Amino acid sequence: ARAVLPCRRMVNLLNVAFKTPIWAWIYGGLDGEKMYEAFYAGWAMCNMTSQSAMTRWTAPPKRKTTFKNFESSADNMNRAKAKPIAQVALLFSAASRDWNRGGQMFHATMGLAQTLEELHVPYEIIGAMSLKPEVLKKYRFFSIANNGCLSDSELKVIKDYVYAGGVVHLIGGAGLQDEMGNERPVWGFADVMQFDIKRPKKRNVVYKAGFSRDPGKADKLLKTTRQFVPSIKIKRSSFFTFDQKDRPVPVFVNQRYGKGRFIYEMVPLANLLYFEEGRVNEPWCNELDVPLAEKYRRIVRKMTASAAWWQVDAPEKVYTSVYKQDKAVLVHFFNAQAANLKKGELLPMAIPADPFPALQKDITFTLPFKAVKEVYAVSPDFAGRKKLAFKTDADGCRVTVTLPKDLLKAYTIVWIK
Repeated sequence: ARAVLPCRRMVNLLNVAFKTPIWAWIYGGLDGEKMYEAFYAGWAMCNMTSQSAMTRWTAPPKRKTTFKNFESSADNMNRAKAKPIAQVALLFSAASRDWNRGGQMFHATMGLAQTLEELHVPYEIIGAMSLKPEVLKKYRFFSIANNGCLSDSELKVIKDYVYAGGVVHLIGGAGLQDEMGNERPVWGFADVMQFDIKRPKKRNVVYKAGFSRDPGKADKLLKTTRQFVPSIKIKRSSFFTFDQKDRPVPVFVNQRYGKGRFIYEMVPLANLLYFEEGRVNEPWCNELDVPLAEKYRRIVRKMTASAAWWQVDAPEKVYTSVYKQDKAVLVHFFNAQAANLKKGELLPMAIPADPFPALQKDITFTLPFKAVKEVYAVSPDFAGRKKLAFKTDADGCRVTVTLPKDLLKAYTIVWIK
C-alpha cells in the first residue's frame, strides 16, 4: 500500500487537469474467493481515490455480499460529485520524468508522497499542465520536489504563487533545466533563493543525518546521498547531514519571497524513503530507513503544518482520504497493517493469514465543519449505518469524531453531515 496508493493518486493528475474519470485493473489472480482480500484491497485504494476498479476474476467470490454490493449503494461515495479536500500539492512533470539529470524525479516525488500518507496529510499530485494561478491558489503548500525541467513560464507561475503567500518546497536539482532538458546557465530559482547551485560530485556524498551539528548525535543513513552545492556558505539549517570527515552539511534553506517562502532541500532525502511497487513471486527490494523516516516525518509535518487541514491519530499503515460531497465530508480509512514484507522475501501470490490485523485502539480525528447533524460509519464489512459519537468545539466550527476500532476491519467510510 505504501507504494501503490500514491501511484493511484498520481494518476488523478489527469482528473485535476481535465476532469477525466480514472479506471484501474485489479489483478489478483482468477479465483475471486481465494484471492478476495487482494481484490478488496485493490478496490479500496481505488475507491478512496475516487477511481473505478475493474476486477479480473473468472470465478467470482462465494459469498452473499462483496465490496461490489457496497460500491453501487448510496452509502458509497459518489465519484461524479465528490471532490478531494487537499491543501498540499506535489508536482509530477512529464518533462522531468523524461529528461531529469542527476536524480530521478519519480523517487523524490513519491518518497515525499509516501511520507505524507504516513502523516495522513491530504494531498494531490498535479501535472505541468496544471501549473496555473487558478489551480495553485487552492493549495497552501506546493512541492516541486526534484522536478528539474521547468520552462520560464512555469518558473514564473511558481514564483508568483510564493510571492502571493504560498509555500514552495524544492528538492535537489529542481529547476536546473528548461522544459526540453537543457541545462540552464543559472539555476531557475537563483533569483529568489539569492544563490546559485551546482550538481553534486563524488566528494559531496553524505552518510549520516541528524537535527544537531554534532555528528555523534546523527544516525547513519541506510543509503548515501549527495548535496547539491550552493554558491554561498549556508550558515543556518534545521537539519544536517555529514560527509566522510563528519563535517556538517546543511540540508534545508528557508527563503522569504513576498508574502510566502521557499524551502530548499539541498540534500535530497525524500528519495531515500521511496518504496517501489513489487512483483508477485519476486524478491521484495524495499527497506525502510527507520531513523531517517522518523526524522523526515517530523520535518514534513512542520513544513505542512498550515496545510494539514485536519488532525487524526490513526496508525501510519491505516491510510486515509478526505472528500467533500455536496454538504457532507467523507473520511476514508483503509487498514493496510499486514504489509510487512522484509527486503529479500518473495512477494507471494497468497493472502496473509491475517490480511487486515485488528486495530489496537479507536481512531479519533478533528476537522473543520459547521452545524453537524449526524455522523455515521459505513463499510463493505458490516451492514447498515453505525452512528458515531461526536462533539463540536465552543464556536461550533470544528468537530471531533471517534471511530471505534471494531468498525474498521478492512475499509470504512465515515460520513459527516
